[in-house]
Amino acid sequence: MRAALAVEMRRSGVRWVVPGIAAISVLLVFSRSGWQWQWLWAADWSAGVTVIITPILAGIVAHVTYHRVRAFGLLVASTTRGVLGVFAAAGVLWLGGVLGWALAVGVALGRAALTSGAGGAEISWALGEAAVVLLAAACFGLMVGTTVRHSLTGPLAAVLVFATSIVLTQAGLDGIFSAGGATAPLFGQRPDPVYYLGRGVLALAICAVCVLIAVARLRPVQKTRISILGAAACAICLLVGGAANWTSDRFLTTTTPPACVGAGVRVCGPSEARALLTVAARDLDVARRVVRDAGLDLQREYAFAGERPTLGPVGVLSVEPSDMGGGHMSTWQLGLTLATPTACPAYWAGAAPEGLVDGQRRIAMWIEEVLAGSVSSADREAARETYEALRACRGDSVPDWDIDQR
Repeated sequence: MRAALAVEMRRSGVRWVVPGIAAISVLLVFSRSGWQWQWLWAADWSAGVTVIITPILAGIVAHVTYHRVRAFGLLVASTTRGVLGVFAAAGVLWLGGVLGWALAVGVALGRAALTSGAGGAEISWALGEAAVVLLAAACFGLMVGTTVRHSLTGPLAAVLVFATSIVLTQAGLDGIFSAGGATAPLFGQRPDPVYYLGRGVLALAICAVCVLIAVARLRPVQKTRISILGAAACAICLLVGGAANWTSDRFLTTTTPPACVGAGVRVCGPSEARALLTVAARDLDVARRVVRDAGLDLQREYAFAGERPTLGPVGVLSVEPSDMGGGHMSTWQLGLTLATPTACPAYWAGAAPEGLVDGQRRIAMWIEEVLAGSVSSADREAARETYEALRACRGDSVPDWDIDQR
């Protein structure tokens, strides 16, 4: 058995698949930043690279299967061992693809652990989804490799897998050959088991359908009753998995109490965002001291802006992890946060409150000038009046200040 596996590994070219998939996955994962600030986000974003990897894996499996069947056609069709050999080659390639992707995931999770600390086992849902999606892509490649007799079988399988994922995603149904891919923080959320179980059932049903078709092409099935029962079971699984995928959300809102950090400036938010909150509290405290020296005393308590804060009359923390440079908030993030001293209901009322938004923009620009050391004493009184209007949620009291027209 071990010798046969070694032969399949040499024939399938898996020794090139593992480093190739790993290199592509690492490049894709690190093509953007921000995800390192949350353990779950890092795992989900890493799973998202499957939208590119699954077409590649399907194309490789289809190419290898086509050439194997072409070279050993009669032998494959006449023996069970021949059919199993084709399946074994596809299985080895899938394992190689999963291993290459897993290496990239390990690097990403290591980066996240260093930045924000390691989290819990909730990431297993996203990682498991990616593994079964890769299996579905490998099975699809196996099916195409046995049904399409052309040298361009590999590229055809890759294009079909990629196009299917994109089309279904545009139709509101998560791509059956892609997983994860969150581009924003998942603070205050947890995976929904119903959704992920449905995704697993759907992927395995697609695998079963593809395997049935491949077997029928390699060795025409004599037992019609078994074929009909198998097809019916696959159809039921497809319906169940598709329904769960369509009706369930990937994530549910958590009910864990918020975490608060900081001494000079106190910042509260989701407990899994503690590392980000700590950085925000430190940067806001430094900026607040500078602005206070310029003549304006700012709010000392802020809440994360993911949802409407429910912690009382506190400021709103506006921080985008993807824009964090060198482990610090950007100057604009600091200005916008400090320019929102109160979580006014108007901010969540639908239409943007023009007076408040104008006041935010002006005071944020003034704070940026203060932090840059180029503040004008003539603007201090207008800055105080603007800030007090924002603190009281009175957009109609914002003074006519021309700082944004200079």
